[in-house]
Amino acid sequence: MRRGTWKLHVIDRSHAIVERLERVQHVDLGGELTLTNVEADPSEQTNLIDQHPDIARELISAHQEWRKALGLAVSEVADAALAALDR
Repeated sequence: MRRGTWKLHVIDRSHAIVERLERVQHVDLGGELTLTNVEADPSEQTNLIDQHPDIARELISAHQEWRKALGLAVSEVADAALAALDR
């Protein structure tokens, strides 16, 4: 999910492709959610969720709405991140 220079990357175990990659490549991708500024950090090495919680919240909410619009289940990883940001 991108908005301007901000990019939210969600890896959720509920995605079938993640389960398949884990099985075939014998790796544990786990659940991951990162927020990067692709202009300042083109290699996307620094997770900025803690430094920019408002932007993270906005993009996570947009991600969840996008999944709903496609008829997909909402992301558990994104839901957990939203709950943590709201504390």
